[in-house]
Amino acid sequence: MIHIDKSRCTACGACVRDCVVHVLTKGDDGFPVFRKENERFCLNCQHCLAVCARGAVTCNDVVFRNAPCMVVASTPKNAPCREADPWIALSYFDLLARANGLGTCWSGFAVHAFKSMRGVRRALNLPRGYEVGAVLLFGVPAVKYARVPHPRPMSVDIQ
Repeated sequence: MIHIDKSRCTACGACVRDCVVHVLTKGDDGFPVFRKENERFCLNCQHCLAVCARGAVTCNDVVFRNAPCMVVASTPKNAPCREADPWIALSYFDLLARANGLGTCWSGFAVHAFKSMRGVRRALNLPRGYEVGAVLLFGVPAVKYARVPHPRPMSVDIQ
C-alpha cells in the first residue's frame, strides 16, 4: 500500500506529521514506517505522497487506478445544466469505449482532486470560468468478467 524509498527519504517526518489517521510512524532509525497491521486504517488519501518533497513515498493509486487514459468533462460555471452535462457526455463515451473493448471506471476521487487542488486543476489547462464535472478513466481491462453479478431484489414501497 505505502512504500518508503529510504534512498530518497531524508527522514524529515513531513509524511508522518501529515498522516491524518497516524498509520505512518517514525521508526527506530528515524525513517517513516508503514506497519502492515495498520493497513486497514489507511484512508488512501495520499497526503503522505503529496507532502514528500523528495518523492520517497509511493502509494497504490486510488485516484486514477493506474489507468493509462482519462477523459475530463468540464463545463462553464454559469452553464444552465452544468451538473448534468458532463455525466451525459461521459455516459456516451463509456458506452463507446466498452463497445470497442476498453474498460472504464468513473472517478469521483479525481473530480474531487481537480476541484479542491489548484495545482492539480491547473495541469488540465481549462479555459477561464470552466469547472470539472466528471472524470472517466479508461484503458485495456486487466480482467474479463464472464458474467454479470445478480444482486438480491429490492422491495420498494411508494406511498
